[in-house]
Amino acid sequence: LLIKLEEKNLNLDEQKYRRIIINQLANFGAMKDEPTLSIWRETLSKKEQDFDNFYRDFGPENPDVIALRKEIDGIQNQIIEFASQYKNTLIKQEKEYQNKLEELKQELADLPYDEQRKSELERQKKVVDDMYSQIYGKMQEMQMSDAVESKGLVSMEPAVRPGSSINPG
Repeated sequence: LLIKLEEKNLNLDEQKYRRIIINQLANFGAMKDEPTLSIWRETLSKKEQDFDNFYRDFGPENPDVIALRKEIDGIQNQIIEFASQYKNTLIKQEKEYQNKLEELKQELADLPYDEQRKSELERQKKVVDDMYSQIYGKMQEMQMSDAVESKGLVSMEPAVRPGSSINPG
């Protein structure tokens, strides 16, 4: 609608065309419930009705008609400015949402890699824990072996196997 406002319509005079577009803009669904715009829309409607009546009754050169035209132009300019700011706000929000969407897409793309990495790290932890347990067990065996040897227990003679069984039956 803002673009249409800048275009010229050859079938209508410029003031009527501007009036139609600004009324469409003021009643645009996304902005319709904005309190400031509602006030301007109602004020504009009343001023336009007054203008039409004065114009019809007194003509275009009447000072009241000229004053109403200036008031209407001022309100229309406020509506245009409001719509432009609203559009810029929406553009800014769209960019923020696009950036957030890209961040979430990247996180989603990284998720399988993160899960795979987590599984690999858990597997490595299990291997390291098993190795630790084995090494710790061997270390305890060696400590016990050292403890036995260090108590002064020395084997005098190697053990001999008996030649025959002691209890034959």
